[in-house]
Amino acid sequence: HDIAWGAFRLALAAAAGAAVWAVVAAVRGGSWWGPLHVLLAGTAVLAISGATQLFTTTWSAAVPPDRRLAAAQRTAAALGAAGAVAGVTGGVRWLAAAGGALLVVALALLAFSLLTTVRRSLLRRFDLSARFYLLAIACAVVGVSLGAVMGALPETRHLLRLPHLHLNLTRFPGLTILG
Repeated sequence: HDIAWGAFRLALAAAAGAAVWAVVAAVRGGSWWGPLHVLLAGTAVLAISGATQLFTTTWSAAVPPDRRLAAAQRTAAALGAAGAVAGVTGGVRWLAAAGGALLVVALALLAFSLLTTVRRSLLRRFDLSARFYLLAIACAVVGVSLGAVMGALPETRHLLRLPHLHLNLTRFPGLTILG
């Protein structure tokens, strides 16, 4: 629960930031892109990180993931989301790419955490759920990577936007919920 709560606290902070940004953007006539990406790349990734680690540990009756690994994963997710959003909104391509890359690292750490938990499992009855979580993370890795490329190379947006949206808005959360 401590690992999940740490991720949920960061997710709540990202949601609050997205809400404030959305109100400011609505009043000033700004873009919806920034608040939406803070909500999705920050809040959703962190909430899914906390929930999947909690459920996998609980269902498998396994030892929880190392706290340092979980802390590194959620820190990488928060900093990666912030860097990607700051890079795109500020027009700093290298920061957008670096933020996206750090978010991919966070997703890879989450997958590693789930895999090691399942391998230490005493119960195998929820392995299918873990497989759905890992498939969802794989979709997110590809989707976030496409987003990082778009942030670094805006001229690729017309080619990569649809798969980026599909993988990150339907496959990542959808397969996680299904799992």
